[in-house]
Amino acid sequence: MKKYYTKYIESDKPLKNGDSFVYVNDMNRVVQHDFRYSGMIIDMNYLQRMELAICDYVIKAGDKLRCYKPDRLEWVDVEFIEDVSGVVDGGMHYTYRVKFPDGQIGVSLKKNFLKVIGIVSPEATWVKAGDEFNEEDLFANGCGHNWNDIPTNLWRFQIKGPCGHFH
Repeated sequence: MKKYYTKYIESDKPLKNGDSFVYVNDMNRVVQHDFRYSGMIIDMNYLQRMELAICDYVIKAGDKLRCYKPDRLEWVDVEFIEDVSGVVDGGMHYTYRVKFPDGQIGVSLKKNFLKVIGIVSPEATWVKAGDEFNEEDLFANGCGHNWNDIPTNLWRFQIKGPCGHFH
């Protein structure tokens, strides 16, 4: 099994031509991962830029995770405490106990969390959401293949392409 995977996450950068985005209205969120913003006239207040992130499957105590807030309209950064998954009413429930930024301890479903370690380089045009990679397939700008030994908030990753080069 590969250790890392890609997923779209919201970006705080301004939306520009060619970006992936989500359309958000007052009632729900419509995700347009494959649609590219083409400069059409639209109410920009309803658009949120998306970036393709590298996420880690391995989560351990103390890791910083992104978690959907209960209203599922935005992400918040939390600290992972422990996996409290177990059988409830005859079915398996995968849940994590986490510490929220205000210090409150809470529990939420595992599917609501991401361990984001970096952003995919825009030159890696063949990479799609859901792709999986091993550590040797990733090259972090600024420190190469040793990125796992250096703590940081977010790396910019080049990905080994079909040609064998990092883009």
